[in-house]
Amino acid sequence: MLREKQLPQYLQSIVGDYFLRNLELPEGALLTVTKVEVSADRLYAKAWVSILPENLAEECLPIIKHHLYGAQKAINEKVQTRPTPRLSVKLDINPSYSSHIEELLKEINEQ
Repeated sequence: MLREKQLPQYLQSIVGDYFLRNLELPEGALLTVTKVEVSADRLYAKAWVSILPENLAEECLPIIKHHLYGAQKAINEKVQTRPTPRLSVKLDINPSYSSHIEELLKEINEQ
């Protein structure tokens, strides 16, 4: 049985690998599974994805959600814990927010 800290990392690896092998994203889009949060009862898992460039995020989300069942199937096959967490996907906006803060800090330092 996977320990509490190992399960999110293992799920992140499974989901990221599945998306890498099966998604056909628009030209120039880059998808990263930034983290996975698992509920305390292990019934639910929320995968946070980052999509670059940001202007392609709206175009990529329907593609990701269409492949959610396949990612869940990959989890069901590889994870031996019961109950197996049910997967959902959320868009991670932290990378864009972080880059915005870095730009503001650069402007302040230049002044």
